[in-house]
Amino acid sequence: MNDNQPIPRDVALGGVTGLLGLIFVVGALTITPDPSAFKVLGPRVAPLTIGVAAVLVSIALVVRGLRPGSRPEAEAAPPDEIGTNAATSDEADDVDEASAGSSWRTHRRLIVTFGLLTVYILVFIPLGYVVSTFAFLLVLTTYTEPRKVLRNSLFAAAFAVVVYLVFTRGLQVQLPPGLLG
Repeated sequence: MNDNQPIPRDVALGGVTGLLGLIFVVGALTITPDPSAFKVLGPRVAPLTIGVAAVLVSIALVVRGLRPGSRPEAEAAPPDEIGTNAATSDEADDVDEASAGSSWRTHRRLIVTFGLLTVYILVFIPLGYVVSTFAFLLVLTTYTEPRKVLRNSLFAAAFAVVVYLVFTRGLQVQLPPGLLG
């Protein structure tokens, strides 16, 4: 990859995912278990597992993005009678503008997702797990699929409630109750 080429999408996404995974791992390691409670699975297990999984996925994304041939190259136009490319400079400009627009959309999605995740982290304790997770997932999925609001709402509600029950009932891990507590 030379200096003029943009960073491949998988490499950028892998970098962001790796950073978030490392934040989860560091945060998990700062959690102090309650010494009065004996539990096989303590409060560190979930965030540590999520963090390690995110780091592993990020490594896979970066490797995939850096692998030769992983990025689709622009197809060359067939040569005309003289042996030059048949594509005009106007067509080449259109392709450049389209790829620049696509690159900006990708960056905008990353920025919006990171911003939503930041807000989610900030409201997690005050609003509680169920409310903040539902809101985060609803906004994120509606941002990516705006025409499927009902499906997004059902997914966000089901995910938030099921994960809450698995952690609080099954694993005996307390999650912040927030507004519902």
